[in-house]
Amino acid sequence: MISDPEARVYTFVTAQAKKAFPKLACSSLPENAPSSFPYALVVMTDEYDVRRTLTSTHENEYRHVTFEVNAYSAATSGRKSEAKAVSRAFAQAFKTLGFVETAGGQPIDLTDDSKRAIARYFCRFEAAVGPDGAFHTP
Repeated sequence: MISDPEARVYTFVTAQAKKAFPKLACSSLPENAPSSFPYALVVMTDEYDVRRTLTSTHENEYRHVTFEVNAYSAATSGRKSEAKAVSRAFAQAFKTLGFVETAGGQPIDLTDDSKRAIARYFCRFEAAVGPDGAFHTP
């Protein structure tokens, strides 16, 4: 049986991103208004058996996992660039583990209750987890 990769992945990728952005606040639980910036929401959004890898006894050999990252910046200058740079730090960490980036886009501007301008950059990463816990290109 394959162990749950969520905590292991979250711990690794947030530690790697914080090396590039020491003041980065991270969470796996959505917040309506983060209290500090830059901020990243890192969530495992999907996990399922890869059917083509089931054994003859119908045990799964691989699980497909998907993580999404929302990087936020409220910098007074260059907030879009900072949000994108934070997401790139996560991209490098996920790629180090063996994930592929399957979605990403341009930063979008948001405002919070205090009318502060915030930039958000979204990206998604996917991998197959083997019985040994290693990540593979899906």
